[in-house]
Amino acid sequence: MRAVIELRDTPCLCGSTEYNLIIEGHKNTSLGIGEDFKIIQCKKCGLARTYPLPYGGHHMKYDNYELCTGHVTDQTVTRKDLFLSFASEPLEVMERYKKSGRLLDLGCGIGILLVLARNKGWETYGADLSKPCCDYIHKELGLNAINSDLIGAKFPDEYFDAITVNQGLEHFFNPLEVLIEINRILKKEGIMVMNSPNCNNLLAKIQKERWWQWLPYIHVWQFTPATARALMVKAGLRPVKTIIRSRWFLERLINIGRYSSTISKMVRLTIGPAFYFIARTGLVGDTMYIVVTKDNKIAGSK
Repeated sequence: MRAVIELRDTPCLCGSTEYNLIIEGHKNTSLGIGEDFKIIQCKKCGLARTYPLPYGGHHMKYDNYELCTGHVTDQTVTRKDLFLSFASEPLEVMERYKKSGRLLDLGCGIGILLVLARNKGWETYGADLSKPCCDYIHKELGLNAINSDLIGAKFPDEYFDAITVNQGLEHFFNPLEVLIEINRILKKEGIMVMNSPNCNNLLAKIQKERWWQWLPYIHVWQFTPATARALMVKAGLRPVKTIIRSRWFLERLINIGRYSSTISKMVRLTIGPAFYFIARTGLVGDTMYIVVTKDNKIAGSK
């Protein structure tokens, strides 16, 4: 029987204060975990979260320029394919439904997705908590980026044709408020594409506390397709497509970053397709994409 935890000072987004303990993890230097942690699941709605909260319960300050830009630029040669695919996949999913217009990338980092979208004809905007990242986007890329959270950015009503939230929703302390704000600024037939780790996959169940994508030091929420969709519906949005893929399992298995870009491409072309096929069954599908709109009648969807 699972242990039951009651946290009156930390209610779930549904208001419940009772949780089941599903994972109890410990310090693990190989995974970069500096303290003990728990993954707890709301007894009422099933949404899982990290406990104690990361960042000491406060929004992390992304003010270190080397942290924001150096990690990517230093590995451009050996891991270029990985970082480009990280940004290009949400855009590829987006363009199944909408191919042009005004696009917002929420949590835009150093603007890789913004560059790819601009090159395809999108009018691009970014928003990020990191001032160095936004400065980099302005000065080096010549693109729009606002150093703010989404609510503080105060975009006009129904302003965007498309919004991407690329590995971001699980980091927000207030994901429901963010989704409600997305509903406000998204055009009537606009599209949002959200992707995050899929905690309902076989590898997570086998590895338990050793599954590295829990990332308890930065992930506030641990979403499954069902709990993420339920939160979107609560915000007045309509999920229309869920796509399960295997991103990080393949990267971790063969440690692509140690090899040349040529070998990386060879591995992706040979081993990659088999893993992506298996991922669609949900067995090792560690990443989920959810396509959301305010209107189920989407022209050009497929």
